Amino acid sequence: MQISTSYFGNILAIKKANIVAIGIAINPPRFFKGGSLKNLAPRYEMIHWPEDRYTPEFKKILKFQDAKLIYKQLESFAAGKNIALLCYEKPGEFCHRRLVAEWLEKELNIKVEELVKKDERIREQSLF
Repeated sequence: MQISTSYFGNILAIKKANIVAIGIAINPPRFFKGGSLKNLAPRYEMIHWPEDRYTPEFKKILKFQDAKLIYKQLESFAAGKNIALLCYEKPGEFCHRRLVAEWLEKELNIKVEELVKKDERIREQSLF
């Protein structure tokens, strides 16, 4: 099972690729009918925090999670297929799913890449 990340706006391409979509948002969109892991979602009050405040707080949430247990939960959702963890932000925008991906990579020694459509460009984030 390969774990990737993406956003809800990419759901049609994900389904077409036969990848199982799992929401990791507080409230997935109404059109989303996939599974959900709310324990990998931020707290509601964090949504509008700046990145420098959000990141350390979200990492505290991840410290209370068991990556091996999360992996087993994802396996049960996957039923032998690959998985995409979804939230709202487009690729290249700051998003907690990248924090989840980095945490899974570190804890499980796996690679978690972002799924993007062929015609989609990731905006470069400027440091200026």
